[in-house]
Amino acid sequence: MPSSVPWPWRCNDLQRSLVPWPWSHNYLQKSLLSTIILLCRSSFFLLLPLFHIFAIVSSVLSKKEYLKRKALLISSGLVGVMYMHHTFARPDLPHLGQSIAPLLIGMLAVPFAFNFTRKKIVCTILLTVLFTMTLLSAGMYSEYYQKIKAKPGVFIKTDAAGDELWLYRDLAQYFEVIKQINSELVPADEGFLIAQQWPVMYPVLQRKSPLHTIYFLTIESEENQKKMISQLKEKKVNWVVLSGFSRDGKWSSLGRTHKLIWEYFREHYDFLFVRGLPSNYRLLRRKTKK
Repeated sequence: MPSSVPWPWRCNDLQRSLVPWPWSHNYLQKSLLSTIILLCRSSFFLLLPLFHIFAIVSSVLSKKEYLKRKALLISSGLVGVMYMHHTFARPDLPHLGQSIAPLLIGMLAVPFAFNFTRKKIVCTILLTVLFTMTLLSAGMYSEYYQKIKAKPGVFIKTDAAGDELWLYRDLAQYFEVIKQINSELVPADEGFLIAQQWPVMYPVLQRKSPLHTIYFLTIESEENQKKMISQLKEKKVNWVVLSGFSRDGKWSSLGRTHKLIWEYFREHYDFLFVRGLPSNYRLLRRKTKK
């Protein structure tokens, strides 16, 4: 499938997720607080399409003299619709947070758009409800809250290119292993590829990605894959950290999205298991010419 095809339709099965609608959860085994958090979080996913449809339909049905009063509501709906694909391509809280601003602005515009008599009171109530829902969903999901409630030793302070980060212990270990591989095995004049995710490691290592592609999560054309293989040779990429491996370490999901590159890796690299990397990761070392 060509790379010009929009993101949602190029995602492989590993990246497609079910939308967390309010009715899709099993609340019977949840505590009261967990139930409230799930309801707040999933309600935002439901509000997003409903509100934007409402905003656009109300603008179409409005008389001409009322359009000026509804300008903010209409613009919020039109802009929000353009961003909904980003939310539902990977329906999780981070992607929702990146596209929810038009919804929040539009909801606060409703009392003015429909000329409510007590606009300030209605806006205050709406703002309080939205703040509470945000606090219970995004706030309690954030690393700040997780660190506050975590037991000692769950988070570890880690150096990231001079900045100090508090990371989960497993993630901190991953950072340290990658930094060790970079400093001990990869010369400065050679490329170092990290795939299929974690491009954040390039600035941590103070390196440039040897490829223009930094995420390997969508199906790539054969033509582009051939160019990428040429770049791997040109940049002297002799070491690769690759994720997405099966339990037996013989197959990676890269073979589903980048078949030619996967076959190139299998032919020209040795696959090494490294202690400290997640179980679905392997370190690839270019085979020496005999």
